[in-house]
Amino acid sequence: MEKTDFYINQKPVSITFECPHCDYDVTIDWDDLDAPEYWGDDWGEIDCPHYGKVVSLGDYDMD
Repeated sequence: MEKTDFYINQKPVSITFECPHCDYDVTIDWDDLDAPEYWGDDWGEIDCPHYGKVVSLGDYDMD
């Protein structure tokens, strides 16, 4: 499965990514994530709330 890059919005309060299935910009609240203790670890997968398919989280960037 292809991974999608994402942004960590400062504080952190949420992440934002473009869904590779439906091309929507998706924002997920930080409290709804299963963020790894060490951010260099695998971020796993999350369901796209628009399309309902699983998205694998890849590399991140911070604003």
